[in-house]
Amino acid sequence: MSDFPQGVAVALPGQKGVDTPRGTRVTWWMPSNLSTDAVDPNQLSELLESGAFDATTTLRVSSVSSKLTHLPPNIERLTALDTLVIENPKFTDFERTYRLHSLPNLVLRNVREPMPEGIGAMRGLRTLKIHNGVAPADLGSLPALESLALIGIKALPDSVSQLRTLQHLKLDSNSFTRLPEDFGNLISLVELHVSFSKLKGLPESVGALPKLEVIVVSSAGTKALKKLPSEIRWPNARVVDLQGGYAKFPKVFEVPMVEEVLLGEDFRSMPPLTSERLRKVWINAPLDSVDARLAAVPHLRLSCTKAAYAALDEETRSVFGSRLTGGWS
Repeated sequence: MSDFPQGVAVALPGQKGVDTPRGTRVTWWMPSNLSTDAVDPNQLSELLESGAFDATTTLRVSSVSSKLTHLPPNIERLTALDTLVIENPKFTDFERTYRLHSLPNLVLRNVREPMPEGIGAMRGLRTLKIHNGVAPADLGSLPALESLALIGIKALPDSVSQLRTLQHLKLDSNSFTRLPEDFGNLISLVELHVSFSKLKGLPESVGALPKLEVIVVSSAGTKALKKLPSEIRWPNARVVDLQGGYAKFPKVFEVPMVEEVLLGEDFRSMPPLTSERLRKVWINAPLDSVDARLAAVPHLRLSCTKAAYAALDEETRSVFGSRLTGGWS
């Protein structure tokens, strides 16, 4: 407790465990996090007006606070606010939320109300996370966004391609089947995670993302991903994880800095992996041939057809050991 600065609050009548008369000044240990679990809208406004929470850095509008559908009018008093977490499914006050121009981090979980346009007013927003909600159509108007996570959403706004400052993008467990054709405009993108998805393919522009270091794309157990870009040139890629039902591998696959490669699961041939940094290769596919040089990779899990396995000499099979299986027909 000694790590928290001291603060002053105004006791609220009827609040459980508080017998102090209204208006009495009491000294307490002021936390940096404020949750609204047991606070109604009027109480929250009074708490903020008291000045006791001026140093609050995180405000959480809890799902328990079903009555708290709007932020208090004096929310902008929290000038030190760093993170706003909204978990109330009935929350609708995006207009006041968008007025928090300097807020760096915004998290919305299970908010049913679709987010209207106007989010571009949050000029200071660096991180946005939306879980099981509806992203605003003008998502791409955020001028400084660096990290975006959209989890369990049905539609991806095309404007996402306008986020030229975006570095980290996570799109997991979503229902949409395509990415915008101009996705390659995300010139600052360093990490792309699309897991448990229904994507049918990756647009050609994804193959030329200049700063991409990590890409993870996996289907939701349906092998939905059928098409990759015809050419992939990721000069800075360290981790490449592409798993789905695609039968053809790109004719150009340039990843000179790659360290980890995970691929699967319907293609029969692939270009050679020539990076000297390779330390992990996992390939689950009916390969018609096996590059013996892969045996030098420290962490290896490889599969091929029975014919490809039989074509290897005894010494090579011995070097691969249990890391190579030839069970495909």
